[in-house]
Amino acid sequence: MGVGGVPTPARTHLEEIEKQAIVDEAIVPHLGGRVRFQSSWWPALCQQNITLLPGEIVYVVGRYNLILLVEPSSFFKESQTVTSSGIQPSQKVGVG
Repeated sequence: MGVGGVPTPARTHLEEIEKQAIVDEAIVPHLGGRVRFQSSWWPALCQQNITLLPGEIVYVVGRYNLILLVEPSSFFKESQTVTSSGIQPSQKVGVG
């Protein structure tokens, strides 16, 4: 039980939230982009050959110097939600 009788969220849920970021500038293959992560903006790269659009939720899976390595949320969850662009992650086509 947390402070004031409020239940403390499960640690696994907190870990998931702590790793979430939101794409701020499109992340393009081989060029990168920018995400909002823990109240700051960070340069980010995705190792998949897909473009991630602003507003998409991504997960931080690593770091290379000051660049965050991210993966789309669709890689982690079975249920895919429509992003702010109206496109489902499974509908995106990678840029070669």
